[in-house]
Amino acid sequence: TLNAFSMGSWATGINMTLGLLPVSIVKSIGPDIDKIIDTLETFGSTTDSGFSYVICGYPPFIKHLCEEMKKREFNFGAYRLYAIVGGESMTEAMRDYLEKYFLKVRSGYGATDIQLGIGGETDFTIWSRKQLINNSKLRNLILGDHENRIPMLFHYNPLDHFIEINAKSEVIISINSFKVLSPRLRYNIEDEGKIFEYKEFVQLLILAGYSKEEIKEVSKSNPVKMPILLIFGRKDGTISYMGANIYPQDVEQGIYQSQFADKIENFILSLEQNDKLESKTTINIELKEGILVQRYPNVFANLPESQNQTSSLIIEMESDIANNVRNFMAQVNKDFRESLREDPAAGQIDIRFYEYNSGIFANKNAKQIKNKYILK
Repeated sequence: TLNAFSMGSWATGINMTLGLLPVSIVKSIGPDIDKIIDTLETFGSTTDSGFSYVICGYPPFIKHLCEEMKKREFNFGAYRLYAIVGGESMTEAMRDYLEKYFLKVRSGYGATDIQLGIGGETDFTIWSRKQLINNSKLRNLILGDHENRIPMLFHYNPLDHFIEINAKSEVIISINSFKVLSPRLRYNIEDEGKIFEYKEFVQLLILAGYSKEEIKEVSKSNPVKMPILLIFGRKDGTISYMGANIYPQDVEQGIYQSQFADKIENFILSLEQNDKLESKTTINIELKEGILVQRYPNVFANLPESQNQTSSLIIEMESDIANNVRNFMAQVNKDFRESLREDPAAGQIDIRFYEYNSGIFANKNAKQIKNKYILK
């Protein structure tokens, strides 16, 4: 196991190492791409050494690692690679993108100030989440008529963690173990969520039109039918526009369904006012290093207007990403869909591209280990 979670003052990396030691050989590297690739090459391919590798880290870092390995012509086919991600939510589009390189990508739920490993994904929870995206009837049954977000789904062990949901839909967690120095009783980290007993969740799947045989097939790798924990993320992580709440997860889903996903480093949402005093949701996209927004260097800024200076690649990316985001949001977000019906102009998505480490993406805090998705 290669632990690429940040080390040093962040407890997550250290706790991951301690948790993994009883079950595997662990090398704690931190988010260092060169060292990860060097370790894989030193220990040898699965073909030569017989080793399978699990790489742990934040989803954006794992994506960046894959793209750097591809750039260096790393022989993915000779290695059995798996990924464990955490620290922030991950869309199914991101998972599909990463699984071009990894055999499986699984996420876990926890918090350093409570405990790591509160919940974990299985084949069943991943399948169920994909159905939530595509099946509006199931979405209404499980999430409610007016819920547009797609949460992460995890199994959790009620013998280890007693979980409640308060009146604000916040997840309240108590640790059912005496093996802790600092007990956590009814601890609230202000994550928004829902809980279901396994049988209750299965009944909702059946009501939505899924057969018992289909459910049994996708859950056969889960010997113990544990309760289901749904996590939407921290409260208030949205931008409101035209009466619709825009969620970073929905935008990410659209972005990583794009054929240009490998050219994107990061994105941030913002709500900006144009010269007509109209507020527009803007997707600010940071491009990979070396990709230019302009076809010509700045020295040629005085070229005639007829010679469009915007790179043809950027024009294609803008159209493709805008269409993907608009279509996905119209599919899962009722408020957005209603806004489109009332005013088609609501579907105009402004995309602003930035070259690597420029504009609002410049001078990043080297200590910031998670991506920021909303510009306040």
